[in-house]
Amino acid sequence: MLQPLRTPFFYDAGHVNDRNYEPNCPRVYEAAQQWRASNQHLTTPDWRRRQVILINVDCQSDFAHPLGALPVTGRSGQAGLVAMINLSEFIYRYLLEIDFIINTQDTHHPFQVFFTDAHVNKDGQPVTPHTTILADDYEHHRFRANPVFAQVVGVDEDLLSEYILEYCLQLEQNTEQYRLYIWPYHCLDSSPGHRLCGIVEEAWRYHSWVRVVPTLLFRKGMMYLSEFYSIFRPEVPSPLPQDMLGDFSFFNERLFNDIVKFDKVLVAGLASTHCVRDTVLDYIQHCYDIDQPELISKLHLLMDCTAPVVVPGGTDFTPQEEALFSYVRQCGGHVVTSHDPLFD
Repeated sequence: MLQPLRTPFFYDAGHVNDRNYEPNCPRVYEAAQQWRASNQHLTTPDWRRRQVILINVDCQSDFAHPLGALPVTGRSGQAGLVAMINLSEFIYRYLLEIDFIINTQDTHHPFQVFFTDAHVNKDGQPVTPHTTILADDYEHHRFRANPVFAQVVGVDEDLLSEYILEYCLQLEQNTEQYRLYIWPYHCLDSSPGHRLCGIVEEAWRYHSWVRVVPTLLFRKGMMYLSEFYSIFRPEVPSPLPQDMLGDFSFFNERLFNDIVKFDKVLVAGLASTHCVRDTVLDYIQHCYDIDQPELISKLHLLMDCTAPVVVPGGTDFTPQEEALFSYVRQCGGHVVTSHDPLFD
């Protein structure tokens, strides 16, 4: 096994505290070229012999930073920042063992079913963030589709309310899925909070230039009428034509097949209680669905490179993180830290 590497000279963990930090790409590129020049034994990945892939789920400023639109702070108030530091340093230490990195981005726009502008109450007022909406709320007209939401998606208001009612019913039929939850606006496309956390982006680009591999970025979450926690599928397939996005409309078999070719599938990111959780659960469930449970052993969840959602004065989702870790182990996957000997 190659010995863990040191972090490069330009890396400063303190930059995680600056939610607007952007890597100096020319400097990062030059550092990567210097490293390659002085390490001639380095070999680029062989596409015929894939080994390790790292999936960084939604490591974005709106989640990572305490001042972000939807900060993933955990109970400590700093868990998201700590996770991003651990992840960045993990990438630098194991630059030669990690063959490919996929970064995903939660990507939203106004008027989506999980935002306040999608619903109004019986008085015509928007729903407040951190409200849970049940099918019963729509059945008894405590909430209904916002007329302007219907206008945006080009659907009759009553029909849209019927769609949302059916959406809630489908969510409530699956005990593993969250009920419809209204989130604060976050990760709006091209907003500052949509960007990757600066130190994670910096490590990702350095890895790409040192290993001579593409920077793979996967966007999700653009559907009007479905949440999209998992990288593999929406919570419920949307009936809207404008939401029919090919591989994104149902389970993304092609993405799963590309990932499962690797010997180790490492998963990190934010949050352990939502997008990381559902990504991992979908990976495991699909292994069962295709009758290949042995593939679950490839899964390594980096527990110190993720963090749970804890809403100040509201819901503490930490028990869902604990349940996830237990379930992964039960199914034959691995829950590890970024300092464990993963590459013996």
